[in-house]
Amino acid sequence: EELAFIRDIVPIRTQNEESYGHIRICVPESRAEKFSSRFRIFGEAVSVQRIRQQNQITVCEKCFGFHTTRVCARSKKCGTCSADAHNGT
Repeated sequence: EELAFIRDIVPIRTQNEESYGHIRICVPESRAEKFSSRFRIFGEAVSVQRIRQQNQITVCEKCFGFHTTRVCARSKKCGTCSADAHNGT
């Protein structure tokens, strides 16, 4: 099992030609405590932030609003065009 891997590189500005930005390194939860809050990597001082897993947004299967289908009081909508429910494609 590897200690960490580079997930992606996020530039500070999209039009910036410089190689400065953020580098996200994914570490298994069991190994996260091995990193101090500040250290050097590739000769650069870096700080460590924990990124918590976010829950997926709930989308209603009836009206496609952002709530659960169980509590939906809205009319049924088409998932393709969002018009009132209709037959066909």
